[in-house]
This record gives sequence, C-alpha cells and structure tokens, in this order.
Amino acid sequence: MNSKRTSLPASIEQQGGFEAAQRRAEALWPGIASDLGLPAAGALFRRMQVNPKKEDQCCVLRVSLQDGRELVMRADFAEGNLDRHQANLKRHRTAAEALKFTAGVSVPQLLWCDPQYKYTLMELAPGDTAFQALYLAGYGLGDRDRLLQRIGAAVAAPLLGDG
Repeated sequence: MNSKRTSLPASIEQQGGFEAAQRRAEALWPGIASDLGLPAAGALFRRMQVNPKKEDQCCVLRVSLQDGRELVMRADFAEGNLDRHQANLKRHRTAAEALKFTAGVSVPQLLWCDPQYKYTLMELAPGDTAFQALYLAGYGLGDRDRLLQRIGAAVAAPLLGDG
C-alpha cells in the first residue's frame, strides 16, 4: 500500500496556486498507478472541493478510470504535520473496519498512501458525506434531527455490537 515513487520533477515542485497544485497531484498518478497495477493512461481527473485557504497547497481529485472505477486522490503539499496525517489514516482504517457492516454507512477503503508525504488514494464512497448532508439540512433540504440520529446510530453501532 505504500510507495517510494512519488518525487516530482523540480519544474512542477516549484509551482504555486491551485492550478499548480492540481498539476502536481496529477503528476503523482503514474507512480501510484504503477504501485497498484492500475492503468496510468486514460485516467480522467476532476478537482474536488477543498478548503479555499488551502487550495494552493492541497488538491483532492476524483480519478475516473476507463474501466468505470472511481477513486479519490488527495495530495497535501504543505510542509509538516506528517505525524498528524498518519494518525488520521490510522483512525480512518479503524473506523472503516468498525463500520464495514453498518447499514447505510459507506467508508471508502484506503488503497494507497505514501510513507514520506501526505499523499493518499481511496475508493470513492457513494452518496453524500455526513458533512454535505448536514450542510444541506441547514438550508432546509433534509431533516437535520433525523440525520443526526442516523449519524449517531452509525457511529455507535460498532461500539454497541450492532455493526
């Protein structure tokens, strides 16, 4: 799941701005694809939303493969916080395992991560995230109370032995 082939050419490494962050992230794809035995050619990249304050140093891309698979690649080029990033990945793996059999919950599998940088590749989880659903419920597009109960039940299920 880990790679050591994620160095970028110096010409790409020095660029700034959100377009440059996307180019830098896309430049990682051939090495990641090679590590996983996926086709490097023909992948289609679509930028996903990130915090606007971090968009020049972090890029999240939806990667569509020609065989129909959908993946999410995240590349955070900011210096520091590698320990925190790795701790987040560990928590993600723990949550994914605990919620694997919980009805109505999709936790994407972590497919690949770089041991030295904050680069990851995951499956694309279908549907809205809890954050998106809560955001929309704040505008009256959904029952916020019911949504919070569903989220709480999903999180509690593995702890209570229901998952």
